Amino acid sequence: MKKIIKKLYKNEYSEKVFEEEQNEFKKIPRVPFVYWINDDVKRIFEYDKLIKYADVRQGIATGDNKRFLRYHWQVPREEISFNHKIDNKKWVPYAKGGPYNKWFGNLWWVIAFDEDNYNLLKNMGNRLPNKQYYFKPGITYSMTTSKGPTFRLLPENFLFDCKGSSIFTEDENFKYALLGFLNSKLAFYLYKFVAGSVDLEVGDLKQIPIATRLTANNKKDSY
Repeated sequence: MKKIIKKLYKNEYSEKVFEEEQNEFKKIPRVPFVYWINDDVKRIFEYDKLIKYADVRQGIATGDNKRFLRYHWQVPREEISFNHKIDNKKWVPYAKGGPYNKWFGNLWWVIAFDEDNYNLLKNMGNRLPNKQYYFKPGITYSMTTSKGPTFRLLPENFLFDCKGSSIFTEDENFKYALLGFLNSKLAFYLYKFVAGSVDLEVGDLKQIPIATRLTANNKKDSY
């Protein structure tokens, strides 16, 4: 090591020292110090980001889960809503992240969402964000597990938690293609560079690059 340092001070070449142009780090969101990645990986980050093709939205934080949440088997089936806009029942299916599980599942929860509880939730937790996406189908995900984040289909008539934040597309075909990519080994490799912590937050996920071939003619219109 001392020999290497001496060569650096003398501006001499050493095969054990590698140099990288600082601007190269700016190609990756959050500008992480990932000096080891090659040019092929850097080029992936030149694609447009997910935010251009889909809406990534944070879910509900109730502020008191013991009060508002139950497992679906803890409440009478006839009190669970299957079309809340029509039946307006008290308990609504709820996606809340959960353990490592790809494609579909972890749909165990219901949330109290009748008029009285809705009015309480409006003033608690994070005050019911992104209401325009409630009950819409999409993709939900667990932002962290011991094996990394996992993505699953979010059925229609569900609400979603802050630990099960969700992605919404206008095109069903693109939704399924996107789900396949987000659960791929390549995507898992890219998450390591964009995540600002052990959790893959909504802001991180928006910066995942999406290859042009994946979008094909399913590109989400910009407004």
